[in-house]
Amino acid sequence: MKKIMKIAAFTAACAMIISGCSAPTQSTDNSAVLDATDAVKTYSGTTEIDFTAVSEGTKISMGTKGDIDIQDEPFFADIDLNIHSEGDDELQNTSSRLLLQDKDGEKTVYLYHEGEWNQEKVEADDFRVAASQYDVLETAKLIMEASANIQKFGTEEYNGVTADKYEGTVSVGLLPDLLEETGTLALVGTNIGARYYKYCEDMSVVMWVDSNGVILGYEIDLTDIVQNLFKALYEENNITDESAMIKFESYTAKGTVSDYNNKIDTEIPEEALNAPVVEADSETSAE
Repeated sequence: MKKIMKIAAFTAACAMIISGCSAPTQSTDNSAVLDATDAVKTYSGTTEIDFTAVSEGTKISMGTKGDIDIQDEPFFADIDLNIHSEGDDELQNTSSRLLLQDKDGEKTVYLYHEGEWNQEKVEADDFRVAASQYDVLETAKLIMEASANIQKFGTEEYNGVTADKYEGTVSVGLLPDLLEETGTLALVGTNIGARYYKYCEDMSVVMWVDSNGVILGYEIDLTDIVQNLFKALYEENNITDESAMIKFESYTAKGTVSDYNNKIDTEIPEEALNAPVVEADSETSAE
């Protein structure tokens, strides 16, 4: 991958929290919600992933947050990224800004990281995929499509809006592709093979939908899933010493839409426009 995308992937963020209620078992049709969400032209939102764990007797925590503004056509995304970690009484924070612009058919990635702007021209059929780890609505649609039984479970206040609450499950067989595509497991790894999911169970999901049928947010608790992925990893590598194993206390992710069909500022800073160009490698060109 390109240098810019490597940094952006490292500074990832996104997605959801488990419901305590039992999910329905029948298949449901949520095409109206998916169509209404797909019709959104612009939106602003936030994705967050956080975990706490104990490793070799030390409590560690790590989290990412991405504040995003997206315009559908012509495509534009402005993502403010923050990643934080804490362990051994040491706190670290890293911030970056990622701009994705499709202008007159030319696709450009601008990255501000460690006080410097870089830019890169990219080849991509679906440029929006570059923002997938932070894209609240695209992730929400993927989750709803993957859950055959998600349906409304009443109405409640969500982020200052009266919304319908939806609950359901995603089959464990769909989790490897779904969690990879949405970047939800970015804090612990990427390209996690399906064989590591052998101890995992179906994933519960919760969503909120407004009166226009647009998804406003989603939450999941991935603690058990992540712990079971590591259980399979330890087993495969014959690791039996419990003191060498990471024990996850929590791993959660969520996404929230704060506004949609709103005015998005698509102006690129002068410093970014004049930034040095990073050349794409052969792997990037093929993508």
